Amino acid sequence: MTPAGGRRRLVTDLGVFVLAAVLGGIPALGLLAREDGDVTALLVVGEAAISREFVERDFPDPVLAPGYGHDGQQFYVMARTFPHFQAADGHVDRLQYRARRVVLPLLVAAAPAGAPTVWAMLAVNLVAIGMAGVALGRLAGRLGASPLVGVVAGVTPALLFSARASLADAPAFALAAWGVVAWRRHPWWAAVLFTSAALAREQALIVPAACLLTALFERGRSRPPVAALATPFAAYGAWAAAVGIWLHPSAERQGGGPLAEAQRLLDVPFRPWLEIGGGQVMIGVAMTGLAAAAAYVLRRDLPEAAWWLAGEALLVVTSSPAISGNTSNYLRVAPLVIPAAALSADLLSRRRRAAAAAPA
Repeated sequence: MTPAGGRRRLVTDLGVFVLAAVLGGIPALGLLAREDGDVTALLVVGEAAISREFVERDFPDPVLAPGYGHDGQQFYVMARTFPHFQAADGHVDRLQYRARRVVLPLLVAAAPAGAPTVWAMLAVNLVAIGMAGVALGRLAGRLGASPLVGVVAGVTPALLFSARASLADAPAFALAAWGVVAWRRHPWWAAVLFTSAALAREQALIVPAACLLTALFERGRSRPPVAALATPFAAYGAWAAAVGIWLHPSAERQGGGPLAEAQRLLDVPFRPWLEIGGGQVMIGVAMTGLAAAAAYVLRRDLPEAAWWLAGEALLVVTSSPAISGNTSNYLRVAPLVIPAAALSADLLSRRRRAAAAAPA
């Protein structure tokens, strides 16, 4: 790449980063405006949540959500007890499960207790959304599409909700997307990125699996070391085993380990659609259809994304009723679908224009 080309790419990357991060922050800032700037709104502390007592040590009068709230409050507990996670026992629902998602607590643990930690969680999410946008833009540019496709990261529901509720979805997605950017030329760096993504949110293991399947089925291209693509699975398994030995949750709060968590997530295909409301069923149908259409368009030019989408579609149709019955959680299952649909639409539009401009 020439120096001028490098400068243009840098400017484009910076523009995509800023636009995606700004768009990704709008729901969080809107929530803060409605709550008069009270940052506890970003933790979604539930009235009946097990984490409420811990949070109230630092915030005497937090904004409370109905029921059990969401996971941001539990990430806060894990960040404030890092690295002594045993102290979180009794303040999170499944101690070992929460400890396996260690990346977000690790990134914000250095911030002081209280509002600085919550602001740090928001900052990590916004940076992650921006970086996800840049990674998507890089992938789009490789296919001849506009790098501005990456801006779609800033309007992807899973990433928006991650910033608004102090979750780890955006960091996991960004790390996984950069792993896809790197895996062919720098497989061991990609292994580090994929491992980090899995330790942020275990669902990200879909992505190295997608790259591994791509490598196994491809012909005519040099194959990255299989060991590099297998590393994230080994590393996550080792961490999960270490957490299981290290931490001893109260008997009534045992999580049952990674296999039990997988069983909680997955169900008989399509059965959840028979047990949830019509709105969620329509969302599931739309997400599955978009994933299938985008995977078809990308199957030759970006097969790893096609496999990734297939994995997300599988999660959409097998998510347990507890997940699929909650719209925000359901949208979190398939974060790639909307960016991939945008990329596919841009590619198809360019192909049509090229076909129309070609001489008869």
